[in-house]
Amino acid sequence: MKPVYQERDDDCYDACVASILGVPLSEVRDSGVDPSIWELELSEFVSPHGWELDFVWRNLISIPTGYAILSYEAMNGDRHAVLFHNGEMIHDPAGRSFFGRNAKRMMWTIFKRRDQ
Repeated sequence: MKPVYQERDDDCYDACVASILGVPLSEVRDSGVDPSIWELELSEFVSPHGWELDFVWRNLISIPTGYAILSYEAMNGDRHAVLFHNGEMIHDPAGRSFFGRNAKRMMWTIFKRRDQ
């Protein structure tokens, strides 16, 4: 994992993906594409890097092991994404070292090595 920081207000999720893959932010596909195809396109993008993705659109009782991106919408409507590894937040692409404990909506993107 190589920390990549966001360049705009809306590319925190992409910065998390770039951090896991170890690629520049400019190489990551924009997560702002059509939501109906976004999961498929992202899965296809990470596959050559040896990863599979699992998308969980709800709060989890326990934080996933391995790499996972937590995307959330705060009570005030702000949206953000941070990177976890083995249950600990390891990178905030905004450099804030904060994540929304009072989120009203959450999505986990769980990265799994294809060979596992």
